[in-house]
Amino acid sequence: VSLANNNVPNFGEQGVLDTLALLHAAGIQTAGAGKDLAEALQPAVITKNGLTIAFLAYNDMDVVPENYGASDHRAGTALMDIPTMQEAVRKANDDADIVVVSMHSGIEYAPTPNASQQRFAHAAIDTGADLILGHHPHVVQPAELYKGKYIIYSLGNFIFDQPFSDDTKTGMTAVMTASKKGIDNITFQPVSIEHAAQPRLLAWPDAHNTAERLAVPLDAAGNVLRVSDLAKIVSLSTRSWLNPVIPFTVE
Repeated sequence: VSLANNNVPNFGEQGVLDTLALLHAAGIQTAGAGKDLAEALQPAVITKNGLTIAFLAYNDMDVVPENYGASDHRAGTALMDIPTMQEAVRKANDDADIVVVSMHSGIEYAPTPNASQQRFAHAAIDTGADLILGHHPHVVQPAELYKGKYIIYSLGNFIFDQPFSDDTKTGMTAVMTASKKGIDNITFQPVSIEHAAQPRLLAWPDAHNTAERLAVPLDAAGNVLRVSDLAKIVSLSTRSWLNPVIPFTVE
């Protein structure tokens, strides 16, 4: 689980340490926070079915005060710094088949990613990351296919108490299939958040607005959309309306 966010350090260093201890005692690996900077920068590494995946996580300095960052002598989160992240991605690639970079970044309720999100995500992929997972905006933002790899800037809310708008009451989940070649496909599932932060799965015909915000091609006819003007021109197709899987095909 990523602990690089704007809430984990709310109760100071002891709160960070307590959170780490409780999660580790429950057998849950963490990334993005630590008792000091060295630990916060370490990836969580999971090996399953012969596949090793390294997870790195970072917190944008645009959304947290500086003292939420870990240091050599302070518990905290790993802050977004491109050279530091690039070094960590290179090291993770030495031992892992897949490297996933998580970033807590963006403007709350903004419909599109900002420059900070894009710069960091592009730099991570340029360095060798296979997938970028973003969070913080609380609404679904457009995904981007960059150099054949997906950047999911924000899937919106899942279990959260923001009932004041349709955009904050709907979100997405993403199920990814990976191999030693990389991320093979992604299946998106829309959700509606109801009754005190309880997510309910939505059928795709009831989630047109959410699908449009994600900006990936999910229509029944398989019409192709370009996910970002910043990305290379790509060809994407959907295999099924009710189970939209997006394979990566670069022209």
